[in-house]
Amino acid sequence: MKLDEELYVWFKENQESFASRCGEIEFKDFGRGSASVILVSEKYIASVSAWNRALCLDIEVLEVETEDCKFPHVGDCKSMEEFRFHLNEFLTWFNENMGKNA
Repeated sequence: MKLDEELYVWFKENQESFASRCGEIEFKDFGRGSASVILVSEKYIASVSAWNRALCLDIEVLEVETEDCKFPHVGDCKSMEEFRFHLNEFLTWFNENMGKNA
């Protein structure tokens, strides 16, 4: 499975949780094997982007008030397992920290 497809499946599996905790959620397919998930709450803006080329995954969470990046992962993954690991790591952070009022 390509990374953009994997990201879409991950988004769909977690869409209900994302929607219950965020005021805005979006999956955007840019074509050419790249896609992003955008999650917005009152406190955070999260972007999870994947590119098939070089197994690249960028995860950034911006704290709105301070403009600090709270959960950065930027760069290539060595394998699909590493890609999934980083998505699951972000999901753990999301479940602990992000919500409509968080």
